[in-house]
Amino acid sequence: MLEELETELRRATTRDVFVVLLVNNCDPPHDPAYDYEGVATVVRQYSDGVPLHCASDHETGLYGPEEALTDDTQGGETTMLRNKHMTHMVFGTLMGNYWSLGTEVYTAAPASLPQTYTEFRQAVFQCTVRLRDNEQVRLSARTLPSADGQEAVEGTVVNAHQSLVYPLTSSFNAENALVIRTTDGKRVSVGGLDSFLEDYEAISVTLDYPVTDSS
Repeated sequence: MLEELETELRRATTRDVFVVLLVNNCDPPHDPAYDYEGVATVVRQYSDGVPLHCASDHETGLYGPEEALTDDTQGGETTMLRNKHMTHMVFGTLMGNYWSLGTEVYTAAPASLPQTYTEFRQAVFQCTVRLRDNEQVRLSARTLPSADGQEAVEGTVVNAHQSLVYPLTSSFNAENALVIRTTDGKRVSVGGLDSFLEDYEAISVTLDYPVTDSS
């Protein structure tokens, strides 16, 4: 089935779409024969069956039985959603119930810097893969007004809270946040739009290499 979707997935990644893919019914769970480069950003494989979960652009979701894409008789059991909150629920169900059971088999290389992201989850991924390689990243975010009235924040990324790639560092499955050290030495947290636990709610994030002292 994946081969039939591969062309569209490759087109998506070519447009810099952030693609998270869980491939089920893999035996063995890690099949080294399949090359996922260019197919998705992060791929996990799982040995058992998983219901169909699809979420796109925070707006459209698809949920149905495992056989929905391969058995025409299952079409009536599949539900398409065009609702932001329900689409988030579909993605949250995938991450909470199945993603952690899979084996990480592919992670795309980080993008060259600087890069600006309006999809916060992609910014978290980029920071995470660099942090696990002991690389430093500077973050500048345009934010909604914070409690102190600020609409921007900048600093060096020191931690990521996420469950997309190893190591999993989130305290709950839907958590996507970055912790930065600002120029005055404070540690503050940054989340995406609709986040409620973090100090800042980012509209867009620019990642760059740290400023070096040329003196």
